[in-house]
Amino acid sequence: MIEKDIDAIRDTAMEIVDRFVLDGLCPDCTDTNDDTEFQYQDIITDILHSRLSHLTYWYFLKEES
Repeated sequence: MIEKDIDAIRDTAMEIVDRFVLDGLCPDCTDTNDDTEFQYQDIITDILHSRLSHLTYWYFLKEES
């Protein structure tokens, strides 16, 4: 997976967490020492990266055959 894809995944995770904050599912930790938002973001990023890396790998294998 290329760096551009990883950045897009991080951006997507940030948007998801922002929505969690707006919907009251995650506390707004702006200007605090609370890193809950970052923990949410890291979990989402890890899962998306794992899932999308697998799909990207499968897509390239399919293209080669």
